Amino acid sequence: MSNPPAARYGRESSDECLLICRRCEPPIRRWNNSVRRCAAPPGITPIFPAGFTYLGQFIDHDITLDTTGLGEQIADPTAVLNFRSPKLDLDSIYGRGPVADPQLYQRLNASRMQIGRTNTQSIGKPSMKPNLPFDLPRGPQGLAIIGDPRNDENLIVAQTHLAMLRFHNKVAQQVEQGNVVIVRSVFEDARELVQWHYQWVVLHDFVRRLVGDAVLSDVLENGRKFYRFEEQSEFGEPYMPLEFSVAAYRMGHSMVREIYDYNDVFNDHGGVTPANLVLLFRFSGLSSNEPDPVKFARDIPIPSDWIIDWNRFFDTNGPAANPSLLLDPLIANRLHQLNNIPASESASLAVRNLQRSLKMGLPSAQDVAGFMGLPLLSEAQLTSDADGQKLKELQLPLKTPLWYYILKEAQQQQGGKRLGAVGARIVAEVFVGMLQGDPNSFLSRNPGWRPTLGAANFGMAELLKFAGDLDPVRDPNNIS
Repeated sequence: MSNPPAARYGRESSDECLLICRRCEPPIRRWNNSVRRCAAPPGITPIFPAGFTYLGQFIDHDITLDTTGLGEQIADPTAVLNFRSPKLDLDSIYGRGPVADPQLYQRLNASRMQIGRTNTQSIGKPSMKPNLPFDLPRGPQGLAIIGDPRNDENLIVAQTHLAMLRFHNKVAQQVEQGNVVIVRSVFEDARELVQWHYQWVVLHDFVRRLVGDAVLSDVLENGRKFYRFEEQSEFGEPYMPLEFSVAAYRMGHSMVREIYDYNDVFNDHGGVTPANLVLLFRFSGLSSNEPDPVKFARDIPIPSDWIIDWNRFFDTNGPAANPSLLLDPLIANRLHQLNNIPASESASLAVRNLQRSLKMGLPSAQDVAGFMGLPLLSEAQLTSDADGQKLKELQLPLKTPLWYYILKEAQQQQGGKRLGAVGARIVAEVFVGMLQGDPNSFLSRNPGWRPTLGAANFGMAELLKFAGDLDPVRDPNNIS
């Protein structure tokens, strides 16, 4: 589905803006060090346990899949196709269902998802039993057999995908045992229950934390003002606005930590070693750069001592040990050194985000905010700190890249704890619109519905509790 330029939030960028952007593109690489986090970040946000960083990535993979290369996007930025349905329907989990994608399901019980098992050895904690059901299902090359291979690109998003597989299987078990009335089939009923609870988590736990109660309530009660897909898209269906996919929803990059208190074995207070970003990419089938097949086979499937402790990433049992970093224009050092990037291109995620928004002709933040009638950050607010000084040096305070502006807005207006006015409105309207535009979502079929599995204030922590096995590494049943 294309992203029609007439459907974007802001006005089309003027020729003058595009010329300025093109002239600025080479110097943007000099912005790199100005948006780099120091080794000890100055702030964290307790509003966001770090698990939400990777839940956000999982959600992104659920609603977007752009298979066009960046070169093709530059040649024709309006022809970008979203091959993932812009719905919160978990097609990254379910694929096309057990008939069309039987490899995703258990052979003897197609109502349940296939689960992978851990490796045969654990170096950090040798007492861990091998062959535990806590990895993604994998083929002979170690690649995950899942609906979206991107969910195997780092260990935490892979374990998030696994948690959703386990949540589905637990719900299917409830249906099989007669705890839920069967209306169609075990699989169909379980899938709908899982989808609706997941949608509730996304809207009322994830998005609400991002945008705040006032903004989300206003969109739900008073309607969408700008994301009007009913009139804006060719077929009157939800689409992915570039302001959302290329700018606002990339806010999660600033929340990524360099290291994590991952489980009882891998942490920074007495463990073998903290789980840094290098290790999180190493223990994944898609991103591992290990050329030695023997060493790769030792890492994939994951060793049992690399199963995640969800208590450290969500508020399942008190405050999580890993809060995310603040929403601001800085990203972790490791994200300036991406793997598998051609030498002719920048390996910095920040630079790539900025280049992408410029090459795709995204309106400036000032154009978008003006169109939406929302207050603008002053030049003094935009140019504060080293990153803002670089913005000033590049003569962009009046034509600010939207991705950078949204992060700066969060920092200046909300202290980095949630999105500011422009970012919050874009994110809230798109998520609400996706649900309202999906005839099978709970918000379309039954707006008064409330979660039926677990506590009334159902969130990601309650979903994980229902799925069970929050900390398998400390479970005596998993230790020899």
